[in-house]
Amino acid sequence: MSIQYNTEYIYSKGKGKITFTEGKNSLVEATYSVYDDQGTIKGKFNGEILDATFHSDSLNRDGLIQFSFSENGFVAKWKNGLAPGTMRGKWTTDNNSAKKEGPSMEFNFDIHTDASKLDEEVERIFTSRSIEQRDAFVQEFTEFINHHPHYYWLTLSVYYKAQNVYYAANDESLEEFYSGFLVEDDDLNFKPQERFELCFHNEKDNASQWESPSDYKWSKGKDGKEASFIETVVNDMKYKLSDFSEENDHYVECRNAATTYLWISLQKITLGHVNNEELATCLWSVFDIRAHELEEFNGDANVGQDAVDNMLAYILRIDKEEFNVDENPSNRDDLEQYDGYIHDYLKISQEILDMDIFDL
Repeated sequence: MSIQYNTEYIYSKGKGKITFTEGKNSLVEATYSVYDDQGTIKGKFNGEILDATFHSDSLNRDGLIQFSFSENGFVAKWKNGLAPGTMRGKWTTDNNSAKKEGPSMEFNFDIHTDASKLDEEVERIFTSRSIEQRDAFVQEFTEFINHHPHYYWLTLSVYYKAQNVYYAANDESLEEFYSGFLVEDDDLNFKPQERFELCFHNEKDNASQWESPSDYKWSKGKDGKEASFIETVVNDMKYKLSDFSEENDHYVECRNAATTYLWISLQKITLGHVNNEELATCLWSVFDIRAHELEEFNGDANVGQDAVDNMLAYILRIDKEEFNVDENPSNRDDLEQYDGYIHDYLKISQEILDMDIFDL
């Protein structure tokens, strides 16, 4: 047992810091920070293994963690939740990491990471043809997603970007290389469908002859409280609308969460064999500002619209401007505005359904 008390360990390639202290009755305590998360740890040694629980102050969640110490530092495995189960999250101190994980990963993952920057990094790694760089990227990316599950949609963005680069390269020998960019669900400490699936209620709940996005509701589970898409997302994130301000990071987190909830929910919705009109109505209920009427969001763009745009551009890889009635680059005369929007969401919805991408 080589634990060093009152000494700051650096782990996860410099993204994490932790200091252990001796408590009463053989208890080991620690404070940690990793990415944008801060928290505390309490546990006891079981032989050479430190069995502990953690509490994330930033994310308000608990989990299990085990530390194995050596002269070079430690390797830790962790999972969300206090029920016994497989621990797929991993922390490794820098000395151990240098020996076991190959080249360092210079890309900086944080809550402000956006899909366009990830696209650039995927292209760079593809150009290098380095399996070691790809695997280091995916390993750290997986750790980031395990700490920030609401950013799950970015794993799909990375995979489909890699797929596009592979197709553009027209080199079948790179198929295995591009497929290595996939973040496996088995390596995550949450189940995306269970965590993020919402129900869309496609029956108009307003007797008025005039139809509006606010006539359509969403809920977490069939029997959950019905509300607008954004309200449902915010409530499930355990946020309060009063938490939102121009100064905090809730907006950027909510935009990413909204994209994840939308994508996962559409997987179920499209299994019901919807047509393009029904899918367009579903999207309409998400992005129109009248669908939520929340003053807190009105001054900071439309979070629902951002979710749709992220899904189209970075997962489905659909150029929305190809469906722009006023300025479409293909000079298509079959496009029509959708409820006053200059993009033809009926045609966009048909394009989505024709891709069968939700079955993957």
